[in-house]
Amino acid sequence: MNLNVKEAVVAELEGVPPSMLPEVLRFVQFIKARASEVNLPHDGISQLKVVTVSASQVAALSGIADLTGDALADTERLYAE
Repeated sequence: MNLNVKEAVVAELEGVPPSMLPEVLRFVQFIKARASEVNLPHDGISQLKVVTVSASQVAALSGIADLTGDALADTERLYAE
């Protein structure tokens, strides 16, 4: 883990009101549990792969659903095709 990030987190904790520390603890426990569920290392952010698509692929996908329409009707249309 990047020590600068860890030091920054610890420094930020100094300014958290004592009444909020239980919430901070629950959040840290949540993050650790989520990381273990998906088998990410503790520095898992650096391990995530970003997948990009071209504009033409996005344009082709944009016709799947009408963003202003009815999601149920869109789903039924997709299954009917």
